[in-house]
Amino acid sequence: MPNMVISLLPFLLVALTGVSGQFKCPQGTGYFPDLEQCDLYYECSKGNYEEKLCPDGLVFDDSDPNHERCDIPANVECGDRTALQEAKPSKGCPRANGYYRHEDPEICDKFFNCVDGTPVELPCPPEMGFSLRKVHAQVKQCTTRKFSNATSQPTFRDAKTTLMVKVKLPHSFKQN
Repeated sequence: MPNMVISLLPFLLVALTGVSGQFKCPQGTGYFPDLEQCDLYYECSKGNYEEKLCPDGLVFDDSDPNHERCDIPANVECGDRTALQEAKPSKGCPRANGYYRHEDPEICDKFFNCVDGTPVELPCPPEMGFSLRKVHAQVKQCTTRKFSNATSQPTFRDAKTTLMVKVKLPHSFKQN
């Protein structure tokens, strides 16, 4: 009998660890972030929760627990929630949704807006180059690249102030 208890002990520890690691809803209803994964969140109602996942390339905006909102990473502060779902890349899109630098490393004045894996090439405003510093820090080296529509070297600004990406891409949605 003691040998049977010892042999079951590892299974009991695994089961208890799984239970203790489960999400617990705060009081009330709303949408709450996962503690580790920025695109994972929970819808809570009456103490019960449903696990939800933002579309690939978007992350959960936890600024208001009353609203279910996924947005581009440049518009959301994930903090320590650095994990993301596995990417679903397609031609021109490292992830299914979001803003990405042009495929040609020589081009700085155009970028791709990917929506559900479909890339749309867009121009930057005149004399500006693409920069999403929070997402692509290496883009600051863009001053030696080509600018097809610029008469002088472009300026670079953070994504939250740059005209080309000031229009946010929020995804407010209801999943079935």
